[in-house]
Amino acid sequence: MNFDGFSEYAALESGNAESIRRFATEENVGFNIVRRGLDVRTQEDSKRVNRRIGRYVTFDCGGEVYSSMRAAKRMESLLVETIKSMLDLRGRGSALVIGLGNGQIACDSLGFKVFDKIEPRSAQIAKSALQRCVFALSTGVFAKTGVETSRVVLALVRELKPSFVVLVDSLATGSMTRVGRSFQLSTAGLSPGKGVGESGEKIDKSLLGVPVLSIGVPTILTLPTTIYGVTKEYLESQNMTIDEYAFRNLLAERKISDMIVAPKNVDILVESAAVLISNALNLAFA
Repeated sequence: MNFDGFSEYAALESGNAESIRRFATEENVGFNIVRRGLDVRTQEDSKRVNRRIGRYVTFDCGGEVYSSMRAAKRMESLLVETIKSMLDLRGRGSALVIGLGNGQIACDSLGFKVFDKIEPRSAQIAKSALQRCVFALSTGVFAKTGVETSRVVLALVRELKPSFVVLVDSLATGSMTRVGRSFQLSTAGLSPGKGVGESGEKIDKSLLGVPVLSIGVPTILTLPTTIYGVTKEYLESQNMTIDEYAFRNLLAERKISDMIVAPKNVDILVESAAVLISNALNLAFA
């Protein structure tokens, strides 16, 4: 699980910052879906916006994406289009899809559920059908395997030699409107466990030697950030200000700083998001 507020493939969570706004794009693409993009190309740009070099695309959606077939199909087609634009799919090289997280915990099971719906193709089948070879695996979490996720992925890459790797993981966020409704893609890599206070080794192109695309959806809320955000919004509506440093220290003193929460329908949100992502990947790799 990653933290969409601070991880590299959720740069737009803080997109209100002026430094990022100068580099970001925003477009309403229909069905109450807003596409936001950020392209960090140089080290100078990276320092300016405090984000790693890479492409970032976020789709923030309304509830229609899960209640309307037309909206779901639109979201699916947008994901396919974005996946194809962020990966070089012109050849017939092989793809490796990695589902991160813990399949036994609903709010951290997005990666596992996507993995379970991917349509794998062995080298023999792909060759006979003139299609792309597709490998898929769910790695589990360090607490259960005792092996760093990055080491598992690196070993697979060395053995299978895929043309690129797709990582799918759940995210943590401080924005209630984004839970289950924000599809975030990036070429900058990710660090497993970052959203829940762990510090797994970063998985990116520099580690694996092949392009990496990460896809995530926020499924849990970080309680301190949520409380701070709601409080700040209310005080601003009353023309009042808040001392963020003091307020966050207060939350820490109350032992709230490490707490996370999930909505009661998180299992439904995760399943619905997994269907959209897996369908998009299967179509993109067809």
